[in-house]
Amino acid sequence: HMLSSDTGDQTLVRKRRAPGRGVLWRRISPSQLPLRRRDNGNIMACRSGCCCGSSGPINEDNARFLLLALFIVLYLLCGAAVFSALEQPKEREAKERWAQRFEHFSQKYNLSKKDLRNFLKNYEEANVAGIRVDTIRPRWDFTGAFYFVGTVVSTIGFTNHKMAITGFS
Repeated sequence: HMLSSDTGDQTLVRKRRAPGRGVLWRRISPSQLPLRRRDNGNIMACRSGCCCGSSGPINEDNARFLLLALFIVLYLLCGAAVFSALEQPKEREAKERWAQRFEHFSQKYNLSKKDLRNFLKNYEEANVAGIRVDTIRPRWDFTGAFYFVGTVVSTIGFTNHKMAITGFS
């Protein structure tokens, strides 16, 4: 509902109608509507009595969108809390095991920790670049490339394919 004019004890209110049927106006008393005053003193009615900000009432579609967005954010926060609680202790244990292995390896082979860290950093960079340590087969031979293309096509797909079935009876 949107207020058009205020005439003392009667208020002219615009009522929503179906498309193509015109606008319906009716008079009701101001006490029947939730009201707020603008800075210029005019009385404005909010649609549902809530969400009256400085920019006016929020429409129903925007309210649904905001509620859905809030629900999604809350869902993500809850999911992050659950996974953090489940995975963080295991990650700490793995880090501790790695630190022990690192220490044991550097002592066993009489390597400085700095040199060992640099070597592992270089190995990690090579691995990210696609260089494999095993010599069984190269990563980008025909079989590996075919697997990559199949994964991309099945995950992303083509946009021009449409289902032939339009409905179920």
